[in-house]
Amino acid sequence: MTSDRRDGDMIDGRRYSVAQLRAAVFKGGGKLARPLALALLGRKNYAQKLADLRKLMLNEKEAPRLRNMAAQFLGQMGTPAALKALERGLAVKDELTLRGVLHGLGLAGTDKTRRALEPLKRRKGIVGRTAERAEQQLAHRTATSARAARAATPPALLRVGREPTLLIEVKPARGRPVSEALGALAKAGKIAGLVADGAASLRCGDRDMLFLFTRAAADAAPPAGRTVLGVVAAQERLEGEA
Repeated sequence: MTSDRRDGDMIDGRRYSVAQLRAAVFKGGGKLARPLALALLGRKNYAQKLADLRKLMLNEKEAPRLRNMAAQFLGQMGTPAALKALERGLAVKDELTLRGVLHGLGLAGTDKTRRALEPLKRRKGIVGRTAERAEQQLAHRTATSARAARAATPPALLRVGREPTLLIEVKPARGRPVSEALGALAKAGKIAGLVADGAASLRCGDRDMLFLFTRAAADAAPPAGRTVLGVVAAQERLEGEA
Protein backbone atom coordinates (compact mmCIF):
# COMPACT_ATOMS: atom_id res chain seq x y z
CA MET A 1 0.00 0.00 0.00
CA THR A 2 1.30 3.44 -0.89
CA SER A 3 0.52 6.56 1.09
CA ASP A 4 -0.83 9.75 -0.49
CA ARG A 5 2.00 12.29 -0.38
CA ARG A 6 0.09 15.19 -1.98
CA ASP A 7 -0.15 17.08 1.31
CA GLY A 8 3.62 17.45 1.17
CA ASP A 9 3.25 19.52 -2.00
CA MET A 10 1.13 22.14 -0.24
CA ILE A 11 2.81 25.34 0.89
CA ASP A 12 1.81 26.49 4.36
CA GLY A 13 1.84 30.28 4.46
CA ARG A 14 2.16 30.18 8.23
CA ARG A 15 5.75 29.03 7.81
CA TYR A 16 6.65 32.44 6.38
CA SER A 17 6.59 35.75 8.22
CA VAL A 18 5.24 38.94 6.71
CA ALA A 19 8.82 40.28 6.52
CA GLN A 20 10.00 37.23 4.60
CA LEU A 21 7.13 37.39 2.13
CA ARG A 22 7.49 41.15 1.60
CA ALA A 23 11.19 40.68 0.88
CA ALA A 24 10.37 37.93 -1.62
CA VAL A 25 7.78 40.10 -3.39
CA PHE A 26 9.70 43.38 -3.57
CA LYS A 27 13.30 42.10 -3.74
CA GLY A 28 12.97 38.62 -5.21
CA GLY A 29 15.79 36.12 -5.27
CA GLY A 30 14.45 33.94 -2.44
CA LYS A 31 13.14 30.39 -2.41
CA LEU A 32 9.63 31.54 -3.36
CA ALA A 33 8.72 32.91 -6.77
CA ARG A 34 7.32 36.43 -6.56
CA PRO A 35 3.76 35.49 -7.62
CA LEU A 36 3.64 32.73 -5.02
CA ALA A 37 5.05 35.03 -2.34
CA LEU A 38 2.39 37.63 -3.17
CA ALA A 39 -0.35 34.98 -3.09
CA LEU A 40 0.73 34.08 0.45
CA LEU A 41 1.24 37.70 1.49
CA GLY A 42 -2.24 38.68 0.30
CA ARG A 43 -3.79 36.26 2.78
CA LYS A 44 -2.10 37.93 5.75
CA ASN A 45 -3.23 41.00 7.67
CA TYR A 46 -0.55 43.56 8.49
CA ALA A 47 -0.23 47.33 8.77
CA GLN A 48 1.45 47.99 5.40
CA LYS A 49 -0.81 45.73 3.36
CA LEU A 50 -2.84 48.48 1.68
CA ALA A 51 0.27 50.51 0.83
CA ASP A 52 2.07 47.42 -0.53
CA LEU A 53 -0.80 46.37 -2.77
CA ARG A 54 -1.41 49.91 -4.03
CA LYS A 55 2.29 50.33 -4.80
CA LEU A 56 2.39 47.10 -6.79
CA MET A 57 -0.80 47.83 -8.70
CA LEU A 58 0.10 51.38 -9.74
CA ASN A 59 3.75 50.71 -10.64
CA GLU A 60 3.86 50.77 -14.46
CA LYS A 61 7.28 49.07 -14.39
CA GLU A 62 6.05 46.15 -12.29
CA ALA A 63 5.15 42.73 -13.74
CA PRO A 64 1.52 42.81 -15.00
CA ARG A 65 0.74 39.50 -13.30
CA LEU A 66 1.71 40.89 -9.90
CA ARG A 67 -0.21 44.10 -10.52
CA ASN A 68 -3.30 42.07 -11.44
CA MET A 69 -3.01 40.02 -8.23
CA ALA A 70 -2.51 43.13 -6.11
CA ALA A 71 -5.68 44.70 -7.52
CA GLN A 72 -7.74 41.61 -6.75
CA PHE A 73 -6.41 41.50 -3.19
CA LEU A 74 -7.43 45.15 -2.78
CA GLY A 75 -10.94 44.16 -3.83
CA GLN A 76 -10.96 41.42 -1.21
CA MET A 77 -9.94 43.94 1.45
CA GLY A 78 -13.08 45.93 0.64
CA THR A 79 -12.21 48.99 2.73
CA PRO A 80 -12.91 52.59 1.59
CA ALA A 81 -9.16 53.16 1.21
CA ALA A 82 -8.82 50.00 -0.90
CA LEU A 83 -11.75 51.13 -3.06
CA LYS A 84 -10.13 54.53 -3.56
CA ALA A 85 -6.91 52.83 -4.69
CA LEU A 86 -8.85 50.66 -7.14
CA GLU A 87 -10.62 53.69 -8.58
CA ARG A 88 -7.19 55.19 -9.27
CA GLY A 89 -6.31 51.90 -10.95
CA LEU A 90 -8.95 52.50 -13.63
CA ALA A 91 -6.41 54.79 -15.31
CA VAL A 92 -3.70 52.11 -15.76
CA LYS A 93 -2.72 51.29 -19.33
CA ASP A 94 -1.77 47.63 -19.01
CA GLU A 95 -4.81 45.48 -19.85
CA LEU A 96 -3.95 42.57 -17.53
CA THR A 97 -3.62 44.99 -14.64
CA LEU A 98 -6.84 46.72 -15.63
CA ARG A 99 -8.68 43.42 -15.61
CA GLY A 100 -7.47 42.85 -12.05
CA VAL A 101 -8.73 46.32 -11.13
CA LEU A 102 -12.13 45.50 -12.61
CA HIS A 103 -12.32 42.22 -10.71
CA GLY A 104 -11.44 44.10 -7.52
CA LEU A 105 -14.09 46.74 -8.15
CA GLY A 106 -16.65 44.01 -8.70
CA LEU A 107 -16.00 42.97 -5.11
CA ALA A 108 -15.61 46.37 -3.43
CA GLY A 109 -17.33 48.93 -5.65
CA THR A 110 -20.45 51.05 -5.16
CA ASP A 111 -23.14 52.62 -7.36
CA LYS A 112 -20.66 55.40 -8.13
CA THR A 113 -18.25 52.76 -9.39
CA ARG A 114 -20.89 51.43 -11.80
CA ARG A 115 -21.03 54.83 -13.50
CA ALA A 116 -17.23 54.90 -13.77
CA LEU A 117 -17.28 51.55 -15.58
CA GLU A 118 -19.44 52.78 -18.46
CA PRO A 119 -16.52 53.94 -20.72
CA LEU A 120 -14.69 50.64 -20.20
CA LYS A 121 -17.80 48.62 -21.01
CA ARG A 122 -17.75 50.16 -24.50
CA ARG A 123 -14.21 48.93 -25.17
CA LYS A 124 -13.84 45.96 -27.47
CA GLY A 125 -12.23 42.74 -26.34
CA ILE A 126 -11.67 41.17 -22.96
CA VAL A 127 -11.45 44.48 -21.05
CA GLY A 128 -14.93 45.47 -22.19
CA ARG A 129 -16.33 42.06 -21.27
CA THR A 130 -14.63 42.14 -17.87
CA ALA A 131 -16.02 45.63 -17.20
CA GLU A 132 -19.50 44.44 -18.10
CA ARG A 133 -19.23 41.46 -15.74
CA ALA A 134 -17.97 43.74 -12.95
CA GLU A 135 -20.92 46.08 -13.50
CA GLN A 136 -23.36 43.16 -13.37
CA GLN A 137 -21.73 41.92 -10.17
CA LEU A 138 -22.07 45.38 -8.62
CA ALA A 139 -25.70 45.66 -9.72
CA HIS A 140 -26.46 42.35 -8.02
CA ARG A 141 -24.55 43.31 -4.86
CA THR A 142 -26.18 46.72 -4.48
CA ALA A 143 -29.66 45.29 -5.11
CA THR A 144 -29.08 42.53 -2.55
CA SER A 145 -27.81 45.06 -0.01
CA ALA A 146 -30.85 47.26 -0.54
CA ARG A 147 -33.23 44.32 -0.01
CA ALA A 148 -31.36 43.30 3.13
CA ALA A 149 -31.54 46.86 4.47
CA ARG A 150 -35.29 47.01 3.87
CA ALA A 151 -35.79 43.63 5.55
CA ALA A 152 -33.72 44.76 8.55
CA THR A 153 -35.67 48.01 8.99
CA PRO A 154 -38.00 47.66 11.99
CA PRO A 155 -41.66 48.38 11.25
CA ALA A 156 -42.81 51.86 12.07
CA LEU A 157 -44.93 52.11 15.19
CA LEU A 158 -48.52 53.15 14.68
CA ARG A 159 -49.66 55.82 17.09
CA VAL A 160 -53.31 55.65 18.05
CA GLY A 161 -54.87 58.88 19.22
CA ARG A 162 -57.14 59.39 22.21
CA GLU A 163 -60.26 59.34 20.07
CA PRO A 164 -62.32 56.14 20.18
CA THR A 165 -60.86 53.53 17.85
CA LEU A 166 -62.92 51.30 15.60
CA LEU A 167 -62.16 47.76 14.54
CA ILE A 168 -61.97 46.85 10.88
CA GLU A 169 -63.65 43.60 9.89
CA VAL A 170 -62.00 42.12 6.80
CA LYS A 171 -63.40 39.16 4.88
CA PRO A 172 -63.41 37.84 1.30
CA ALA A 173 -66.01 39.45 -0.96
CA ARG A 174 -68.00 37.26 -3.35
CA GLY A 175 -71.19 37.13 -5.33
CA ARG A 176 -73.55 39.89 -6.39
CA PRO A 177 -71.88 42.93 -4.73
CA VAL A 178 -68.62 42.13 -6.50
CA SER A 179 -70.18 41.48 -9.91
CA GLU A 180 -72.29 44.65 -9.69
CA ALA A 181 -69.24 46.73 -8.74
CA LEU A 182 -67.17 45.28 -11.59
CA GLY A 183 -70.00 45.91 -14.06
CA ALA A 184 -70.45 49.50 -12.95
CA LEU A 185 -66.73 50.27 -13.12
CA ALA A 186 -66.38 48.64 -16.53
CA LYS A 187 -69.36 50.60 -17.85
CA ALA A 188 -67.87 53.83 -16.54
CA GLY A 189 -64.50 52.99 -18.08
CA LYS A 190 -62.72 53.05 -14.74
CA ILE A 191 -59.50 51.03 -14.23
CA ALA A 192 -59.61 48.25 -16.81
CA GLY A 193 -58.61 44.74 -15.86
CA LEU A 194 -60.25 44.45 -12.45
CA VAL A 195 -61.24 40.90 -11.46
CA ALA A 196 -63.38 39.23 -8.82
CA ASP A 197 -60.48 37.13 -7.53
CA GLY A 198 -59.00 38.48 -4.33
CA ALA A 199 -61.82 40.97 -3.70
CA ALA A 200 -62.10 41.97 -0.05
CA SER A 201 -64.88 43.51 2.02
CA LEU A 202 -63.93 45.91 4.83
CA ARG A 203 -66.49 46.97 7.42
CA CYS A 204 -65.63 49.73 9.88
CA GLY A 205 -68.44 50.85 12.13
CA ASP A 206 -71.42 51.52 9.88
CA ARG A 207 -69.33 51.94 6.72
CA ASP A 208 -68.68 49.18 4.17
CA MET A 209 -65.88 49.25 1.62
CA LEU A 210 -65.11 46.93 -1.25
CA PHE A 211 -61.54 46.45 -2.52
CA LEU A 212 -61.01 45.14 -6.07
CA PHE A 213 -57.69 44.29 -7.70
CA THR A 214 -56.26 43.70 -11.15
CA ARG A 215 -55.28 40.20 -12.21
CA ALA A 216 -51.57 40.89 -11.62
CA ALA A 217 -52.21 42.18 -8.11
CA ALA A 218 -54.59 39.35 -7.25
CA ASP A 219 -52.02 36.73 -8.28
CA ALA A 220 -49.09 38.39 -6.49
CA ALA A 221 -47.90 36.68 -3.33
CA PRO A 222 -47.58 38.90 -0.24
CA PRO A 223 -44.00 39.81 0.77
CA ALA A 224 -42.45 37.08 2.89
CA GLY A 225 -42.40 37.78 6.60
CA ARG A 226 -44.50 40.94 6.37
CA THR A 227 -47.91 41.46 7.98
CA VAL A 228 -50.10 44.40 7.08
CA LEU A 229 -52.44 45.71 9.79
CA GLY A 230 -55.12 48.35 9.52
CA VAL A 231 -56.59 50.48 12.31
CA VAL A 232 -58.96 53.40 12.07
CA ALA A 233 -58.00 55.78 14.86
CA ALA A 234 -60.81 58.26 14.27
CA GLN A 235 -63.68 57.95 11.82
CA GLU A 236 -63.70 60.95 9.50
CA ARG A 237 -66.82 62.45 7.98
CA LEU A 238 -66.65 62.58 4.21
CA GLU A 239 -67.24 65.89 2.49
CA GLY A 240 -70.90 66.19 1.57
CA GLU A 241 -72.17 63.76 4.18
CA ALA A 242 -74.86 64.87 6.53
